[in-house]
Amino acid sequence: ILSCPARLQRLEGALRGSLPLALPVHGAVMNINRGNPGDFEVVVDAWPDFRAVLARHRGEVAAAGARGARRGAHTRAPPYTHGAAPQVPADDCYMNTHAAFYRDVGAYRALLESPGAVRWDTAFHIFG
Repeated sequence: ILSCPARLQRLEGALRGSLPLALPVHGAVMNINRGNPGDFEVVVDAWPDFRAVLARHRGEVAAAGARGARRGAHTRAPPYTHGAAPQVPADDCYMNTHAAFYRDVGAYRALLESPGAVRWDTAFHIFG
């Protein structure tokens, strides 16, 4: 999970260079950088040379339990640990939305398959 404000600003600039393809993720990162009213977090495959980005609601994976390990600093983290996770119905794919952008489909596939990236036991939509 990318949480450092300076890195999020850098990510926003990098995604701006890939508009319009990166629009859904760019919008989520832009909102995070401006107070995060949508309560999103960003997961990247690597930093600073990312090839895949996934924006999701903070705490999306919390209900699935701790099943992931870190691959690198500030790139992945265990499920949400900053207080109680928001209660989103598992069958509501309109509330369980993700935004994705990738430069390499293999990196994107690996990010989605990595433990803790997506709750596969719930209904969700991925935009991007």
